[in-house]
Amino acid sequence: MSRRVIRTDLASFGRKKESIAFPRALKAALALLLIVAAMMLPYFPAGTASAADIFVEGNSYLNDYPNQIRFFLNVNSTSEIRRVMLYYQFEPSPVLTYAFPQFQRGEKVSVEYTWNTQRRYIPPGVQMKYYWVIENAAGSRFKTEPQRFTVEDMRFKWKQTAKGNVTISWYRGDQNFADTLMSFTQVALTRLSQEAGIEMKDPVHIYIYASKADLLGALEPKAQEWTGGRAMPELGLIILNVDPDRSGLSWAERALPHELSHLVVGRVTENPYGDIPHWLDEGMAMRAEGDPTSEFTRSLDLAIRNNQLISIRSLASNFPTDSDDALLSYAESYSIVTFMLREFGREKMAELLSIFKEGVTYDEALQRAFGTDLDGLEEQWRASLDLPPLEVGSTSPTPGKDARAEEGKGGFCFGAGPALALGALGLVLGSRALIA
Repeated sequence: MSRRVIRTDLASFGRKKESIAFPRALKAALALLLIVAAMMLPYFPAGTASAADIFVEGNSYLNDYPNQIRFFLNVNSTSEIRRVMLYYQFEPSPVLTYAFPQFQRGEKVSVEYTWNTQRRYIPPGVQMKYYWVIENAAGSRFKTEPQRFTVEDMRFKWKQTAKGNVTISWYRGDQNFADTLMSFTQVALTRLSQEAGIEMKDPVHIYIYASKADLLGALEPKAQEWTGGRAMPELGLIILNVDPDRSGLSWAERALPHELSHLVVGRVTENPYGDIPHWLDEGMAMRAEGDPTSEFTRSLDLAIRNNQLISIRSLASNFPTDSDDALLSYAESYSIVTFMLREFGREKMAELLSIFKEGVTYDEALQRAFGTDLDGLEEQWRASLDLPPLEVGSTSPTPGKDARAEEGKGGFCFGAGPALALGALGLVLGSRALIA
């Protein structure tokens, strides 16, 4: 395992963004909780405080990802140092957290704080900002200059290629391999712009892992073994397993646009109150891939012939776990979004997504953009397939027997799994949080 020690006064790197995919009620509760937490915390004025009797002699970190990140501080004072706090933030998330590292009080102290990234997960590629606040017995308070660094996966020697606001990092495969992946992203971004009128203006960073084992080493310890990729909209970050061979590129030609769509749509609809309908998110991602494969079209055609479509309302929150019903759910999502684009057009779709950014209900967003609610959209979509309207009160045909859902985003068989709640990391990790 290679290690890198970098003095923080030399560290300054680019921004990354991260993804939160909380249910609607939890998002609202989280927003309120963060405000309350901010009100309860001690106030520190913005900017760097000056204290003539506190002298910082050393301020550094050691990145040993994916195992740990260690922070070091050496400080002197003319009176006893009584409190040292480490503040940290994952940019551009507004959540700031702090910790109280243990140390031996005195006029000269050395402080160390270890972040075990196996126990408290953060993804590779995140940009971290941190600073220290020191207080002594004389009542002086000193705040160090904020330092930034990128949490790189130290197991590999990364190469980078960039085009526009998209950067791809990879460690196995030649330049042609990376250029091919970049071409997939450009086609997907163009398609999203042309079809839905949405663009990604923020930086996008894509980390390509050359094997499933390597990827799993960069995910949380409990990640499913079948996970193939992860999109994190609030970080502008995608991590994806792509083998540097022909079969890997064939997989990436669909998987990369799919995850990129989740990232772009997630960014343009981001709000603290709720997510967009699952069928809309997945339908947009399916269209970003291109034409659906035969397995999806067969599933949809069979359901149409037998009048066994799953209702749109049933697909709004989560998809079934039964494999056949899941396949149909993705196929229907593609069909619904295709109908919406054909019936209402590119401008109206862009308007719908911008309305969702306000955190409104599904019915309200559809009503404002299209002049109809979920039930009305269902009726119009079914009519376009020569199917009769659903009976009043019906939400079926019901999906498979075990229709428990899995929260998160990630596309068919990509397995995003539980949401990476990095924006609320202070709450998740047991530290205290406030709005920066």
